[in-house]
Amino acid sequence: MLPLVLSVPFLVLAVQRAAEFGPDPLVWRYGAFFLAIGWGTTAFLGYLGNGSLQENLAVQRHAIAPFEKRPRWFVGVATPGFKSALDPHEDVAFLVLHEDKLEIFGERVRLYIPRAQIRVMRLRPNIHSWLFLGGWISIEGEREGQPFRILVEPRMSPAVLLNALARRRLLGEWSAWWKHGLAPTPTPNQQENRPEPEVDSERS
Repeated sequence: MLPLVLSVPFLVLAVQRAAEFGPDPLVWRYGAFFLAIGWGTTAFLGYLGNGSLQENLAVQRHAIAPFEKRPRWFVGVATPGFKSALDPHEDVAFLVLHEDKLEIFGERVRLYIPRAQIRVMRLRPNIHSWLFLGGWISIEGEREGQPFRILVEPRMSPAVLLNALARRRLLGEWSAWWKHGLAPTPTPNQQENRPEPEVDSERS
């Protein structure tokens, strides 16, 4: 919401100015401020509340899996059928890699995906892609003859831009786990021994 709060007033000024004086230079200036402030605050402050969300979820995770050492990342997630014009994320969650399955542990969305059921991992666009600020990593497969798709987007950093830059690397790491069963080594920010905030192509 912060990007809208800071940028929309300039859009309102541009519309009011254009209605009264036509498309003069000040209208274009207000429009440029709207775009620059909207993009900049989204890119660097778009996930400003990430820390508290991640901390609360880490406490819940610690209650059922204390001192967990599995690799995991904090992500936004959407299940089939979820639609939103403003926020593509249905829930926030830890994506946890087990030896034989991928786990989504969220506030509301909690599920397991056996590694053998996954058929493809690939990039897909969402509303952030329109701003060149990321998009989905799509996990697709088949269960009991029915196709499924789970969409996740990195949220390890409060800066949307940094998460966007990490997306292809994460796709490569998760694909390596899926294809070869080799989980990437957790970094200090991904692996915690206490309930505090932390960061959870087709098969050849």
